[in-house]
Amino acid sequence: MSRVCEVAGENIVIHKKIIRTLNKVLFGIRVVGFFLPKYLPMYASMILLIISTNILAATETALTRTPAVDLSQRKSSVKPDGTSPETGAKTKAVLTTPANHQVDGVEPMHVTVIGNKTHRDERHAYEIDLLHLILDKTIEEFGPYVSVPAPTMGHLRGLMSLSQNTYPNFVRTFGYQDSLVEDRPLTPIYYPVYRGLLGYRTCFLSKKIQSQFAQVKTRAELIRYTHGYGNGWGDIDIMRLGGIPVVSVSSYAGLFRMAAENRVDLFCRGSNEVFTEYQNNSDIPNLAYDKSKAFYYSFPHFFFTHESNKKLIARLTRGFQIALDDGSLIKLWHQHFDESLHFIQLEKRQIFYFNNPFIKNLSNDYMNYVYWPKNFDKSQVLQSAQ
Repeated sequence: MSRVCEVAGENIVIHKKIIRTLNKVLFGIRVVGFFLPKYLPMYASMILLIISTNILAATETALTRTPAVDLSQRKSSVKPDGTSPETGAKTKAVLTTPANHQVDGVEPMHVTVIGNKTHRDERHAYEIDLLHLILDKTIEEFGPYVSVPAPTMGHLRGLMSLSQNTYPNFVRTFGYQDSLVEDRPLTPIYYPVYRGLLGYRTCFLSKKIQSQFAQVKTRAELIRYTHGYGNGWGDIDIMRLGGIPVVSVSSYAGLFRMAAENRVDLFCRGSNEVFTEYQNNSDIPNLAYDKSKAFYYSFPHFFFTHESNKKLIARLTRGFQIALDDGSLIKLWHQHFDESLHFIQLEKRQIFYFNNPFIKNLSNDYMNYVYWPKNFDKSQVLQSAQ
């Protein structure tokens, strides 16, 4: 089964490359068509533009409807022999192409998950492993499932795809804001996926200002430094309201170079992200990592899905409870993040707290699962949440 899936995935990847090449050619035709009116009748150039636009739309639709399969993303759910790494028991969960609809004669639940982008971008590895864990835990009650990675997309497109229910049972994490559930047809599963680690931010910066930033002691000094963020990231407004100047850009990878070149002062990352990113970007000239400060704000990330996916919502809720009760969820969290926590050493840093005013309607229950460093006074967080 796994080889069939792998071959099918490779074929889809090849087809995507062909289509992308065609798209580039057609884009060139569109550009030429724009200038054709100078030399040919208007109607000739218009026909070219209409034809190329239609072909582009058709191929882009084909791309989004046939995502490639990356078997390497199925790390924690199924071993090559078909057993679960958590229990050792056989599992019916498989990672396949959408063409395979039957597993042991039972129709599986199709679940669309987010995929990692590049070898430098492993931000969603834990999210994928956790999702597979809680789906595996519910196979006996809800049946088998098929896990298919969504096309590569950024934060804003992901939010739009989720809101429009573009892909079947699409589920991914977002930093919670009241507006996500008040203004959009989305339902969160109220367990903080990263146990609050994204709220503890430590920063990349240029070697040029590293020693200067280490001398900062007060909030007034702290807010003089400009932060870099990706477009649409949920914590931008938190920092701006806290007095921090923010620059947002479209390229996540480019932010590391911007920090190294001092085009922004700081690129601050969640405690769950920074260790892997430090390793993956250590070759960037003049990029340094600060070990003296940390920013903290309540920024719980939950799994979100479209509100119409009732069975998936019930399954995820049940899976979280099972994984919490048997200890496998906390075990997975430690497997992913103990090394990072040891690396950043929050207990040795000066931690500055920033209020998050965008979670006023969120119950404090999630805080029962949040990780708190020994040197951090969580009372100020609890008071601001009341």
